[in-house]
Amino acid sequence: MGQPGRKAASSRANERTRFLKPKKRVPPLGSRQYLRTTATRKALLDSALNVFVRDGFEASRIEDIAAEAGRSRGSFYVNFANKADAFLALRDQQFLIYEERFQKQLQGQTTRAQQQRSVEEHMIELAMDKCYILLELEFKLFAIRHPHLLKRVAKKHVEGKREIKELRDLFPRRDHGTLIMQQRLLTFEAVLEGFALNIAFNSEVMTRDYIESCLPQLTRCIIDLKFT
Repeated sequence: MGQPGRKAASSRANERTRFLKPKKRVPPLGSRQYLRTTATRKALLDSALNVFVRDGFEASRIEDIAAEAGRSRGSFYVNFANKADAFLALRDQQFLIYEERFQKQLQGQTTRAQQQRSVEEHMIELAMDKCYILLELEFKLFAIRHPHLLKRVAKKHVEGKREIKELRDLFPRRDHGTLIMQQRLLTFEAVLEGFALNIAFNSEVMTRDYIESCLPQLTRCIIDLKFT
């Protein structure tokens, strides 16, 4: 009768373990071991994205992530300390995908107006790709409910908001400081999360036509925001 309680306590204890693993020895670049390790990690991250979106971050199980990737539970723990660690790695991977997609949009855009339009179009596509945005919002809520993780997650989250250098020219030179650029990026993110949440909540009202007419104006407001 007491077994479920022990399992729940054990699960909570596992969440309180170290958030990130210490650095471990990386196999030589290009070696067979390196290729196998890289392939395993990618398979686990692809699986994690599917399971997190399907089941939600908090309800998802590590064994399901490993099974869908065709790997063992032990293989998961070789690569990640816990689900939060896997999510942050997934988030880094997703940022690189978005960054590459955005940089392709910027190719050939030489004027400020053209670059600004690319940002507006990119924001629309991100808002409509609501599954990942909602997953990230869910993860933030999870961290808020777990104070032992919150500071580490918040710090890692801001560090992960790498600046896209092509955007610097859109902002006044005086606003190129690290804090101001982080504030801008998190403001973009806050707008995206609000739109993605309400698109999912009521898609009949928050239509794509409305998003395409409204979101570019908000994007321009953030770009033109003056910091003193």
